Amino acid sequence: MKCNKPNSDLFSYAEGLLLKGEAADVKKHLEGCESCRKQFEQITGFLSVIDERKNVNENPFLFTRIEARMLRPEPVQMFAVRRLVPTMVALLFFAGGVFAGINIGSLYGTDSESSQALVYETKQ
Repeated sequence: MKCNKPNSDLFSYAEGLLLKGEAADVKKHLEGCESCRKQFEQITGFLSVIDERKNVNENPFLFTRIEARMLRPEPVQMFAVRRLVPTMVALLFFAGGVFAGINIGSLYGTDSESSQALVYETKQ
């Protein structure tokens, strides 16, 4: 015999959440229905296991260990130096590029004598 309405109320009945009239109806139904009674026994078994697992023994030193870890100062790290290294490397590459560009420009650049010779050749 499969029942729909009482099955939805079995969990609430097992926890004692139903009103008196509804609880009486479910109890009366459980007396006459074998399949619902088996489901109710399973539900009460599950709930008893859950209640047993809820009562976990507390570790008395848990709070003191957590508090000690929270109050312990953190070790000093080289955080600022680590952040500056990539910036410094990029700055060195930029400065080296500017310096190399200036030197290459001075090697191949025009000086006053060659520019005067160029003007002279263009006039002739």
